[in-house]
Amino acid sequence: MERPHLRPRFLILVPAPLDEVRDTLAARLEAAQDRFVFRVRSQAVLAWIKPPAQRFWSPSLDTLLRPHPRGTLIVGRMGPQLSLMSGYFFVTFGLVFLTVLSLVWTGVQWTLGESPHCVLGSVLGIVGIVGVWASSRVGVWLARDQMAWLAELVEGLGEIQQDEAAILAELPPSVPEGGADDATIVHG
Repeated sequence: MERPHLRPRFLILVPAPLDEVRDTLAARLEAAQDRFVFRVRSQAVLAWIKPPAQRFWSPSLDTLLRPHPRGTLIVGRMGPQLSLMSGYFFVTFGLVFLTVLSLVWTGVQWTLGESPHCVLGSVLGIVGIVGVWASSRVGVWLARDQMAWLAELVEGLGEIQQDEAAILAELPPSVPEGGADDATIVHG
């Protein structure tokens, strides 16, 4: 990774059966259990930073394991905790709404010949949106060491795939087998 990303995604093609890949990931997590809290499911492996080292910006690792004609495909994402992402979404949505509302009211004031005082609200809203963006960049920078910990879990398992569309097109069509544990990709 050349620079930290907010939610880096990756595809790794491992020339081994799904059960073997899942067991390898589980063994790596067991060996590093002083750093991680994790869950291993039939087709998913989830890992979070353990509470003593966990910070506001600590990332998580979500991987889906898919059978592939050439082995197992790991579809993964590292990113902030869901509660942090949800908070950012709602704060940004609120700031955008208030900024647009302030701009509209400024237009009304200007049309009526009054002094457009509400333009200050628009400026503050834009500054707030830029502040939210900047804080997310700072958070990614602060979490870079923990993202490296998570990256070590999947390093060396297989070949990282650059052409996501081509590798996903090779997957055979599948149907859900039922149960919350068996998330599958459905082509249709």
